[in-house]
Amino acid sequence: MAFAYPPSFDGIAMFGYGVQMRTGEPEREVQTASFFGINGIASINGGGRGRKTMVAGMLRGTTLEEYNAAEQLFYLYLNAGNFLLTDTQGRYWPQVRMVAFSPAEGPLQQDGNTGEVIHAYSATFQHMI
Repeated sequence: MAFAYPPSFDGIAMFGYGVQMRTGEPEREVQTASFFGINGIASINGGGRGRKTMVAGMLRGTTLEEYNAAEQLFYLYLNAGNFLLTDTQGRYWPQVRMVAFSPAEGPLQQDGNTGEVIHAYSATFQHMI
């Protein structure tokens, strides 16, 4: 049985269902130089640039209006500021900004059993610290 902690952003469980989150290693800025006649490479650490968390999931709503409200919540948070991100493993990441949101290409789907409107999406979050 797979274990998944309910993810949230700014304390809001907005990610829908079937959520997958992957947080990468922190990116670093590095300046390198090499000099003719000298073996090796000189490297200067320029500091961290934060991690990125990639998210994929499905949004749904019992009506088209409810689905649109779920999608609009992502657009409201897009580049809106830094907030606490809780991932599917229960880890807390402070000072995170949503930098990309993209509904999947293609039309919205309707669940044949429940009649719910469903659609896949992806989002990217930049860790500021």
